[in-house]
Amino acid sequence: MTVPPPNVDDIDVTDEDVDPRPHADLVAAAMEVRSCSRPDAADWVERVGPEYAERVVRARWL
Repeated sequence: MTVPPPNVDDIDVTDEDVDPRPHADLVAAAMEVRSCSRPDAADWVERVGPEYAERVVRARWL
């Protein structure tokens, strides 16, 4: 399944240093941001890295 891009503009994603949440929590947050299944969210987190995934989650909710 192709996962749609997150509902966040790249301009909203900062370059600040972040301390990513635990992997399971980050995957759960990615599931909500990306509206996808757990395996797809886990693959996305692995592909983009936990720091960028955390920035996307924060840009979406903060």
